[in-house]
Amino acid sequence: MKRTLLTLAVALVCVTMAMFSYSQGNKTNNKLQQLPRMAQTFINKHFANLEVAKVKYEKDDGVGEYEVHFKGGNEVDFDAKGKWTKVDCKAAKVPAALIPTKIAKYVATNYPGAHITEIQRSSRGYEVELSNDLDIDFSPSFKVIKVDH
Repeated sequence: MKRTLLTLAVALVCVTMAMFSYSQGNKTNNKLQQLPRMAQTFINKHFANLEVAKVKYEKDDGVGEYEVHFKGGNEVDFDAKGKWTKVDCKAAKVPAALIPTKIAKYVATNYPGAHITEIQRSSRGYEVELSNDLDIDFSPSFKVIKVDH
């Protein structure tokens, strides 16, 4: 009985998501036009094979930022000018072109077999999350600040 209810609930969620996706139609594609040109170029270069689910603009403490959510769960955040601030690929690899060489070398040397699934950058440096659930903070000069297990 529980299995039947669970299957029914999952099916209902899938149908609802499919209907919502269908109802969005071409609006999804038009949403990219809300982004600054730099962000549009970034998405076309690094995530052209993914379908955009939604684009959100938020203002926090007077600072605007964009969130682009892709079908499948990936997310990219941009500042108001269109520079990326966070790339979250869930379990998949962050595109290699986005990872500074020193960070990529550090991860490859110290955590062979792991890959970067999320990267954030700010004036304080970079934060990366690895496929083995390890979080590493780097300074702006790419020195390791902290490793969270």
